[in-house]
Amino acid sequence: MNAISRRRAAKRFDAAGLQAYLAARRAQGARIGLCHGCFDLVHPGHLAHFAAARAEVDCLVVSLTADAFIAKGPGRPLFDAETRAGFLAALEPVDAVFIAAEATAIGAIALVRPDCYFKGPDYAAALAGEADAALASERAAVETHGGRLVITDTEKHSSSALMRSFRLLDLPPETHAFLDRVRRETSRDEIEEIIGDRFAALSVGVCGDVIVDEYLSCTPVGTTSKSPAISALWRGTELMAGGAAAIARHVGAFAREVTLIAQRGERNWRFDALMAESLPANVRADWVVVPDGTTPHKIRYLASGYPNVLNPGAPPGDRAGTDERPQKLFELAHLDDGAAAARAFMVQVVDRPPAALAHADAVIWADFGHGLLGPEAWAALRPALPFVALNVQTNSTNFGFNLVTRYRGADLVCIDELEARLAVGCREGEFAALWPVLGARLGCRELVVTRGRHGLGLGEAGGVTAVPALATRIVDPVGAGDAVLAMLTLCRAARLRGIAAALLAAAAGAIACTIVGNREALSRAALLRFVRAIL
Repeated sequence: MNAISRRRAAKRFDAAGLQAYLAARRAQGARIGLCHGCFDLVHPGHLAHFAAARAEVDCLVVSLTADAFIAKGPGRPLFDAETRAGFLAALEPVDAVFIAAEATAIGAIALVRPDCYFKGPDYAAALAGEADAALASERAAVETHGGRLVITDTEKHSSSALMRSFRLLDLPPETHAFLDRVRRETSRDEIEEIIGDRFAALSVGVCGDVIVDEYLSCTPVGTTSKSPAISALWRGTELMAGGAAAIARHVGAFAREVTLIAQRGERNWRFDALMAESLPANVRADWVVVPDGTTPHKIRYLASGYPNVLNPGAPPGDRAGTDERPQKLFELAHLDDGAAAARAFMVQVVDRPPAALAHADAVIWADFGHGLLGPEAWAALRPALPFVALNVQTNSTNFGFNLVTRYRGADLVCIDELEARLAVGCREGEFAALWPVLGARLGCRELVVTRGRHGLGLGEAGGVTAVPALATRIVDPVGAGDAVLAMLTLCRAARLRGIAAALLAAAAGAIACTIVGNREALSRAALLRFVRAIL
């Protein structure tokens, strides 16, 4: 290792090392500063920002977001975290570099407890109006530790703009073509007005099966000594609000109010506490009580940390070299036959339709195939409902039986390609051939088919528009289709069509792919970050 490499390495710290380093510097009376960001492409604006920050303090720490938490559009980050950290450690004004394993700066602020937390000049307007919720949270975190937020007075630059100008992102030609069209036909101002004003005025209803999703993480360690059964070490359990509750949470992040109509089985596992924790204040639940029923509850056993730490020669607690990406090992479902839930829905909703549905700007009908919804309820309610978006899902317990063709007359149908092919009995063949056949059977105005890594097909009277997938980093695809459905419903309820709606739908799906299961809902901040990086 040469002298330059040694100097760079000396600036790199993990959490424990950084705490010890800062304690020593504070003991010397040093004032500590912190800059945080992605720093995917270091440019003159960054250099000026760091120099201005370092002039205010005795020690400047730069924390950068780890790869897994960057949601700035397709192809990002351009450079991995280790490479980006190396760039930063080579800069003279920077004294310490730390990779932050979370989506926000809050953890880094708590670790560093800076006297000054520096943001670039592009944040000045947001700070003046406190319009940026993330920035307001960062400012509060800094002030909690006795520090202050400082905006540096330097020239504005943009890594995203430079990447676009020089086509640095390694994307397929069709993705570049789509993004070029987006930049020609819409703008950042239009998207921000849509998200901030038009969506915020909407009232949306969601009818469908709520599912309690339980993720049980474990590390396989081999087989038991007396049988070929897999033996695993438990690592943790997490409950999530899935199904219609996940859709309502996505919509609730943008709309003024959401009415969720879903079943609540009287035999539950922490259902009430989970819903209280998960549903935001603007989502009002109107529960369909199912006497002696079970709210659908699915337990997914996820294997990670393999090869395991019990392998010979591995120090205790050492997970170096193990694969931490979760892989589904087994699934167990607690389900009823659905008949009791269907009867309860007919009595409690169809016979006494809630006014919130009739007065909504749009209603999402999400049939996950667990019995709550059906053609009889649809036929009774559909004439009284406004714009209706329909989603019918196939899973292992209803495969081939819960087909979208059970329903007719929706304004928007959003399903995945497998469900579309099952509905018309077309296992193979041209994808575009699905539209005229399925559209005629459904009698819908618009048919949207999600295709995973192949993106979306948006079908209307004018033909089918292919939208490429904008997700280049897949953490968990579960729930991506629900996010697309929620976003397209908002767009259509706000009378939004064209390329702006296509961009928002694709962006919603891409962001959802970076979230484990239904752990989090879409957020305005995440969607705006994603779109701003593109525009």
